[in-house]
Amino acid sequence: MRNLFLTLLLANLAVFAWGQWLAPRDAAGGGSAPALEVPRILLASEAPAPAAAPAVAAPATDAAGSATPEGVLPGDATDAAAAAGGAAAPPAEAARCVSVGPLVDLDAAAKVTGILVESGYAPRQRPADGEVPDGFVVLVPGLADAAEQVRVQRTLARGGLTDAALLPDRAAVSAGVFSQRNRAERRAEVVRKIGLKPVIEDRTRVGTVYWVDIDLKSEAASASIDAMRLGNSALQIVPCPAAL
Repeated sequence: MRNLFLTLLLANLAVFAWGQWLAPRDAAGGGSAPALEVPRILLASEAPAPAAAPAVAAPATDAAGSATPEGVLPGDATDAAAAAGGAAAPPAEAARCVSVGPLVDLDAAAKVTGILVESGYAPRQRPADGEVPDGFVVLVPGLADAAEQVRVQRTLARGGLTDAALLPDRAAVSAGVFSQRNRAERRAEVVRKIGLKPVIEDRTRVGTVYWVDIDLKSEAASASIDAMRLGNSALQIVPCPAAL
């Protein structure tokens, strides 16, 4: 170790002497050349510790654990993804189901279904319990009491309408029941000639009716369906049952 130290010391002295007295002078300046920066020879024990490498920041992650692009704040990750893939499409408007009806038979349901198909809808027929037409009745209504009902019944019988019947719960007398309206109108005319004031009422009974369900994708479509009514003022436009 001692010999190594002496060798290094002599080498330093030789380099220093060469730099001070033997190095060539500056030809332009004519003066002595500035002393050279001679690197110092160091022992291994005198070498400084290497500088630590700068820490590299880990990429930011969002709440789901995915990396956020460089220069984008975690909160802006959604905006960055939208910018990379284009503007996000707005959510589609949910379809609203409405039912058209009630329709008294399959022929009527088929007619309505055909009209809706031609209008660009995809209708679905659905049977349900409801009131179905059961002809027409000719009444003499608004009778004050049972005695007046009996009097009207006898008046009709004297005029040839022997099938007249008392309707105590309606405070009326029935002058006949008919399956066709024109026949009911002829009977009503006979009652008027007898001197009474008849009315014609539709009869109904509980039976199977049909509804046609369709999906509407806008309020404008709902208004157009409600306005058409398919030429029948008795039709209703109502929300579909919850189960649909």
